[in-house]
Amino acid sequence: MTRASDSERGVGGGWACGAGRAKRGPAPRALAIAVVAGAAIAVWSCTVNTKTDKLACTVQADCTGGRACEGGFCVVDPNAKLDAAIDAKDIDAAICPAACGSCDFQSGTCMITGAGSDVTCPAGWNCAITCTGAGACGDIACTDAASCTVDCTAQGSGSGSGSAGTACGNLTCGTGRCTQTCEGSGACGTTSCASSCKCDVTCNPLLGACGTMTCPIHANRNCTTGMVPGAACDSQAAMQCHSC
Repeated sequence: MTRASDSERGVGGGWACGAGRAKRGPAPRALAIAVVAGAAIAVWSCTVNTKTDKLACTVQADCTGGRACEGGFCVVDPNAKLDAAIDAKDIDAAICPAACGSCDFQSGTCMITGAGSDVTCPAGWNCAITCTGAGACGDIACTDAASCTVDCTAQGSGSGSGSAGTACGNLTCGTGRCTQTCEGSGACGTTSCASSCKCDVTCNPLLGACGTMTCPIHANRNCTTGMVPGAACDSQAAMQCHSC
């Protein structure tokens, strides 16, 4: 290594970076260290959860992408299930399924009004289904729903005379809550909710408002009114009849 001339020295003197063997030694190594350090800083800066006005929030609904509203800002929620397939589904994306007339995203409720065809509650949703008049709804499938509340009202409801025409076809429920109300002669078809965690059917059998029902059975107890086989499904018949 050679002593640098005055023109090659820096303000503090010493050996010049470009003199003699110094060109092939410390300078390239220092440069490499600087590059690595710069890259590390860049990566670190990309992962910092910086609070900016763009992340400001007042309620949870202001935050998306798995973030939680805390202290007035949308911050990363470590408990968020970013890969949830069904719960993140259309509700998180604020998309109302085509089968729904309208949606309440806060409660995850899908409102459906019968229009003369079969009805299927979208998977994972709480459905409120209204069927008014003869043939208002065909068969109703709630097999993948979180819950279903079905109101079936036949024409001439409460008159008790003659057949007014079925307002609802056959109802099939899955493991979620299943609630059905049948008003008027011939209002409902069959009801199948043997797997439901809580199934209730309200109807007047004397008016022929409800059809054949397949209700849950737990510990050899029929989850029906008075625990009588063939009676209307009743989740309050026994403690085991309501598990959700």
